[in-house]
Amino acid sequence: MPISLATEGRVARLLLDRPERLNAADDEMLDEMLVHLEKLTVANGVDVLVLTGAGRAFSAGGDLRRPAPSGTRAEQVARLRQHARSVELLRGLPQVTVAAVNGACAGLGVGWAAACSLRVLATSAVVNTAYLAAGLSGDFGVAWLLTRLVGAGTAADWLLRPRKIPAAEARGFASVLAPADAFDDTVAAVVEGICSLRPEAVSGALVNLREAEFLPLPEYLDRESGRHVDVRMSR
Repeated sequence: MPISLATEGRVARLLLDRPERLNAADDEMLDEMLVHLEKLTVANGVDVLVLTGAGRAFSAGGDLRRPAPSGTRAEQVARLRQHARSVELLRGLPQVTVAAVNGACAGLGVGWAAACSLRVLATSAVVNTAYLAAGLSGDFGVAWLLTRLVGAGTAADWLLRPRKIPAAEARGFASVLAPADAFDDTVAAVVEGICSLRPEAVSGALVNLREAEFLPLPEYLDRESGRHVDVRMSR
């Protein structure tokens, strides 16, 4: 199977598992990603999701060797839009999501990583939007997500000048940089730190972060205040 989901205690691990293709996504992987993310939306007792890739890459993006899409334009758009729901699901999960970017992260892999709450990048990792280099405009919300993570100017630079960006230069995208020889330990420390916090408070903070992106300040403050009091009173 191109993706595996394993849970240990309060932590789930979603592994992209096509190392021979640098975890490039084919249709089977894209379908399975949706299935696993749907399960996680109702996974009681899971507080953290770690998304990572097998082998030496996080994900090289879409697998350009898979058969070209067929069907009418409307059918192709509907299929792509369905697969792109994975970005929505990742951003909306009740868990803190940690992208453990162990190597190359390109194309839709950038979208998946950017949709997570945090990104731990190995110092040996590289980021590449890659779309224009492949003659494509972009999908999986990469432009939308990068604009919010790294700013409009940097997002435009990354998208319009596709190239390998070293982890150390991926400011705003990388939440944590980890030496390659201590990558797993660093990811574990990040996860343990989150798990040490009060779950109700973490859930409230996640909602704060999400609502801060689209609500006007007065409405945001109304909701934030109510949530803060609810969490405080639930001790």
